[in-house]
Amino acid sequence: ALLGALAGMADRGALSADVLTVLGTGFCGGFTTFSTWMVESVRLGNGEGRSRASMLLLNVGGMFVAGVLAAAIATNLA
Repeated sequence: ALLGALAGMADRGALSADVLTVLGTGFCGGFTTFSTWMVESVRLGNGEGRSRASMLLLNVGGMFVAGVLAAAIATNLA
């Protein structure tokens, strides 16, 4: 969401390209949770039970959709 807000602000001229680069890749990149998301997805996929595939799909798909929606909302609000 923060990256989406920064992109929206840069698109409207409120941030320079240099500031967007520093904050977008430097600051936001430091808070990435992609590796944690993948570790949890692998754990769900390796788990036992009938629902492991559905839980894996829900985890990966749900987090992807939530991330895209958050970025889109923040971009429009910025």
